[in-house]
Amino acid sequence: MSTNSTDVQEYSVVKHPPEIKVPTPLWLKLRAYYGLIRPYNFRVAIPCLLNVCVLTAVVCVCVFLFFGKSLSIGTARFYFYCYIAVLLLVAAALSKARVLSYMILSWCLIELGLAFSSALYPRDIVKRTNPDDLAFIYHPLLQLVPRPNYHYTTHLNFRNVEEKAKAGGIDVAALQGLEIAFDHNSLGLRGKELTPDDLSKDLIFVYGGSTTYDSSVTQGETWTEHLQSDLDNQYTVLNFGVVAHSTEEHVIETAFYQDVVPKRPVCAIYYEGWNDVINVHLDNLDGAYANYHVLTTAVRRPDISLASYSPLLLFLNDMVKNRFDTVPKVPKIVGRAPVNGSDPRLEAVYIEHLKTLAGINNSRGIKTIFIGQIINKDYPQGPNVWAPLIKKGGFPPLIERFNSIMKDTAASMPGTKYIDAGNQDFQHSDFVDYAHFTIVGARKFASHIANQVGSFCK
Repeated sequence: MSTNSTDVQEYSVVKHPPEIKVPTPLWLKLRAYYGLIRPYNFRVAIPCLLNVCVLTAVVCVCVFLFFGKSLSIGTARFYFYCYIAVLLLVAAALSKARVLSYMILSWCLIELGLAFSSALYPRDIVKRTNPDDLAFIYHPLLQLVPRPNYHYTTHLNFRNVEEKAKAGGIDVAALQGLEIAFDHNSLGLRGKELTPDDLSKDLIFVYGGSTTYDSSVTQGETWTEHLQSDLDNQYTVLNFGVVAHSTEEHVIETAFYQDVVPKRPVCAIYYEGWNDVINVHLDNLDGAYANYHVLTTAVRRPDISLASYSPLLLFLNDMVKNRFDTVPKVPKIVGRAPVNGSDPRLEAVYIEHLKTLAGINNSRGIKTIFIGQIINKDYPQGPNVWAPLIKKGGFPPLIERFNSIMKDTAASMPGTKYIDAGNQDFQHSDFVDYAHFTIVGARKFASHIANQVGSFCK
């Protein structure tokens, strides 16, 4: 049977191109993994979102603080927020392990609560805002000393004392936010590194607290640097000033640590007053201020390293130390009724310290210069941790009394001189607070004492 060719239908085979698989974007994979696309997996999504929300809030706070100059890299506050951010990222990443994620989130919320609550956590890691948190290190005898080979910058901040500063005549608007640079040399002294040429000159050692360290004046403008310049650089002036140090620490420094350079000074200057007067009216005052002042200046590190920026761990660390550590806590004196007038016991201790300083120097052929504290008399200094039992307005007469004691003591000791820097010549513009100088004040102070220092130290 034949078949007509026209009856035959021909079919062409249609070839489809191979199917191309488009890779799923990573962000979609992550959304699917954390239950954030349909069908939603709320058991995973909720802990993830909660951690991300808290992390976002923390980041926003950090940005606000950074641009407000209240957050600097390297501070305790900086490491605290880094620590919280890392934990929240880990908690978000582990959202499938729902219980663990909630535990980490709870830990972070407790940390944040403790950090911002002075009632629960009085040491306030989160409020430590300046790089000077790291500028001083613990010393078993001196409690704190400058960290060698360290540079940092900070800014004047009147945020919590603005009204008090204005009442003291401080130009807050002009000084707010002013940058201050600090340099510590390899000896742990504020100032530049000493050269052989520096050491070839006669040396003058200067001791004092924060008003000698010049914590409100930038590098190159401290009164010790201006003093060297006013002495026509015939001497090399070494700044042994340390924040919070008093005559008690200066006795230790003079007796045991004058050999930091292989050459004795021709003169040792002591700018004293403020950090001694704070011990007034304390019960059973220790002759070395060991029952109050020394306890307030310690910068001992926590036993647990993480506790340096973890409020919860530091809280637990302190509970254990309070139970087992033999070092006593600072007595709770602030809040007790302040007292008028001077304190015979403190005056006797102060005189003994001054005589000891002059006696040590005399035995070594070193002349001693005492300079009384210069203050802003109009600054409203009342009871606080640095003046726990002094009534508001009671500081100026006390400083005047102790300057008089210093003058009389110097007159009774051979090889010893008292310099009155002329408190009456200083104006509000010379200070940033009660006693710390501005650049103008530091220059004025150096110029007021330079001639007498130069003639006595020859």
